[in-house]
Amino acid sequence: MVYHALRQNPADKRLAFVWPSLDNEQKLTVLDVVFNAIGIDHWRQELDFEPDDGDEVFGHFADKLSANTIVDAYIPWLAKVVKRGLTRGEQDALKRRFRSVCVWAKETKTDLGKVGLADALENASSHVTFAGRKGKVESDANPVVYRFDDGFKIVQLKTNAALEREGKLLKHCVGTYCEKVRKGTSVIYSLRTPSNEPLVTLEYQPEAKRFMQMFGFENEKPEPSERPYLIEFVETNFPHDKVGLFLAGKPAKDIDLEGANLTDADLEGADLTDANLRGADLEGAYLGGANLRGAYLGNANLKGAKLLGAHLEGAHLEDAQLEGADLEDAHLEGAHLEDAQLEGAYLGGANLRGAYLGNANLKGAKLLGAHLEGAHLEDAQLEGADLTGANLTGANFGNANLKGAYLTGANLTGANFGKANLEGADLEGANLEGVKYDDDTIWPAGFTPPPPARENPIRRRLRR
Repeated sequence: MVYHALRQNPADKRLAFVWPSLDNEQKLTVLDVVFNAIGIDHWRQELDFEPDDGDEVFGHFADKLSANTIVDAYIPWLAKVVKRGLTRGEQDALKRRFRSVCVWAKETKTDLGKVGLADALENASSHVTFAGRKGKVESDANPVVYRFDDGFKIVQLKTNAALEREGKLLKHCVGTYCEKVRKGTSVIYSLRTPSNEPLVTLEYQPEAKRFMQMFGFENEKPEPSERPYLIEFVETNFPHDKVGLFLAGKPAKDIDLEGANLTDADLEGADLTDANLRGADLEGAYLGGANLRGAYLGNANLKGAKLLGAHLEGAHLEDAQLEGADLEDAHLEGAHLEDAQLEGAYLGGANLRGAYLGNANLKGAKLLGAHLEGAHLEDAQLEGADLTGANLTGANFGNANLKGAYLTGANLTGANFGKANLEGADLEGANLEGVKYDDDTIWPAGFTPPPPARENPIRRRLRR
C-alpha cells in the first residue's frame, strides 16, 4: 500500500527508505509525483492549509493512500531519485511517466535500484505493456490513425472516457472537449509512446481546416524529441495546413505562411522570426510575447489581435490592419507601419523608436507612455489619439493630423510639426523645447507656441 510504502519499506529491502531525511520541498515533490500516478488530481486545492509541510500533507491524504497500487513498491526508488536532486524538466517527466516506469519495472522484473532516472524514463516510453501486446490498448472507438517506424503512434480520441483520461494524465482541459468532438467541430489526436503513454494532444478543426492546438503536459509546448513525430504526421496527412506544421515544431522561416488562416490562433511566445505572413489572417490571434522580428506582415489582418510584449523590431507591417489590436509594451523599434490601420489600437508603453508610420491611421489610438523618439509620422492620422506622457523627442509630424489629440505631459523636444494640424489638441504640461513648425502649422485656439527652433548657422554654412 502507498501508505505503508511511505512509512516503511517492506517492498524492497535493498533501497534505504529516505523519507525522514528529505526536506519539505523534496517530500512535496515525492507526494506530487505519487498523487499524479494514483489519480489524486488537484490535491493542493483540497487542502485548507498552505501545502508547505510534507508530513502534514501526507497525513491529510493518509486515508486515500491505503489502497494497493502498482506504484507502491517503487516509491523508495522515487524518494531516492528526488533526494539526489531534479531539474524542472526531470520533475515534469517523472510526474508524467512514473506510473509507466512502475509498469515497465514490474512487467520486466527490473531492479530499479540499479537503473538511473534517464534510463528508466526511456525504457518506460518504449515498453509495450502486456495489455498492449494483447491488443487491449487499441479499439475501434479510439483508433490508431498513424504509426511510426519505432512504435510511436497517433490515436484519435473519440470517446468521453478517452478524452477525460487524456486530460487527467496530461493535466490539461481536453476532457472538457467531449461535446465538441461529438458535434464534429473538433477532432482530437494524441501522440503516444509504444506503451500507449500520451505525450501531446492535438486539436484539429475541420471547418477551419487546420490544427488549433498542440500541447503536452500542463499545456507545455511539445518537447524537441516529440516534434519530428508531429511534423511527419502533419506533412503526411494534412499537407495543406501550414499552421499545423508550425505548431508541430517546424521553424516558421521554413514555412510559407503567406495568406494563411490564423484567426484566433494561440501563438503565445511563438518564434515567427523572419516569417512570411503577408496577407495572413491573424484576426483575434493571441501573440503575446511572440518573436516577429523582421517578419513580413504587409496587408495582414491583425484586427483585435493580442500582441502584448511582442517583438516586432524591424517587422514589415505596411498596409496591415491593426484596428483594435492590443500592442501594450510591444517592441516596434524601426518597424515599418506605413499606411497601416491602427485606429483604436492600444499601444500603451510600446517602443516605437525610429518606427515608420507615414500615412498611418492612428485615430483614437492609445499611446500613453509610448516611446516614439525619432519616429516618422509624416501625414499620419492621429485625430483623437492619446499620447499622454509619451516620449516624442525628435519625432516628425510633418503634415500630420493631430486634431483633438491628447499630448498632456508629452515630451515633444525637437519634434517637427511643419504643416501639422493640432487644432483642439491638449498640450498641457507638454515639453515643446526646440520644436520645429512653420506658418502652415495649426495650433490649438489661444495657444501660443514657443519660438521655433533655429537652424544652427554653422550647419547652414557647411551645406553651401
